[in-house]
Amino acid sequence: MVKQNQNSAETANNSSGGIGDIRDRASSAFSQFGDTSAGQIDSSPLIAVAGGIALGALIAAVLPQSERETQLLQPAGSKINGAGRDAVDRVRDSAKAKVDELAGDKVREFFGMGSSGES
Repeated sequence: MVKQNQNSAETANNSSGGIGDIRDRASSAFSQFGDTSAGQIDSSPLIAVAGGIALGALIAAVLPQSERETQLLQPAGSKINGAGRDAVDRVRDSAKAKVDELAGDKVREFFGMGSSGES
């Protein structure tokens, strides 16, 4: 019985020593990670900002939107959405006109009719 109690005490000491060792290693790794992260942020602040924005977007995508957020942000979202659609339409129309112009010049050139400016 005495031998069994000694083994139990040794096992408990080894377990607590193991836990303390794990805790020390985790603390050291966390401290080292903090130092490395700070150095990376100092050397590449734009990447850190982009990472923060990406993390914020991920968190926002995971969390449900509250009713209050919907009430406050819906008017602004509608304005931004409308302005974005208008901008996309203008860019698409401009790009289409330029492609038509360039393609038309190439077609006229191919058939020997000259460019659109030479009529």
